[in-house]
Amino acid sequence: MMCDVKTLGSVSLPARQPNDAVPLAQRAVTPGWRDPRLWIGVAIIAASVVAGANLMASADNTIAVWAVDRDLVPGDAIVSDDLSSRKVRFVDPADQGRYLLASEQILEGTRMTRSVGEGELLPRSAMGTSLDTGVIEIPINVDAGQVPPSVGAGSIVNIWVADDGALTDLTAEDAEGRTSNIPAAVLVLESVVVLEAPRLAEEFGAAGERQLVIGVPNEQAADLPTALGAAASGHVVVTRQG
Repeated sequence: MMCDVKTLGSVSLPARQPNDAVPLAQRAVTPGWRDPRLWIGVAIIAASVVAGANLMASADNTIAVWAVDRDLVPGDAIVSDDLSSRKVRFVDPADQGRYLLASEQILEGTRMTRSVGEGELLPRSAMGTSLDTGVIEIPINVDAGQVPPSVGAGSIVNIWVADDGALTDLTAEDAEGRTSNIPAAVLVLESVVVLEAPRLAEEFGAAGERQLVIGVPNEQAADLPTALGAAASGHVVVTRQG
């Protein structure tokens, strides 16, 4: 078969025939929602999101519980101002139930049944009603000058009473060498806790009376009649132990 040949320089090329057409370029088509590759991609992304959320949740397994901001003693009322939220991680999940969660509210009238130090977590076992505290609340009016200024709620004190009419064998010698009997103070309540100790207004200074609310343990309940009678008829003095 013969074909025409065109000469280009020293190179001979075959002549282009009309039916030698150039193939058309195909345009890329966006996959439709029926394309299985689309659903596979969505499933992979969803699985990655779930795995990431679970990983983050397992990394932060702390829980907020209440901690006390000051020393609390038996009989103390528990109020929100005495507490702050702390995030802790419990190694043993059973320990979580022993402490009060920060998401829980404290019922009005809740008091301490045992001492908890500043900064400690608040155990459920240390809270109760006034009947659970194991102390009897009694008010005592004392001359402001007979109470140490440092006495406040939570202080451990001794209550002494000096009966001006009851003289003892103690004697004192004055400047002229004369002796006289001295009324002795009697310890009527030992190592009792101060539940409330309102302070006098500054304008009154040390004058006037200061009322203390004392928590007397049930073990000393039998001493109360004598202690209250002595306090009502004598001169009360408060000394602080701690």
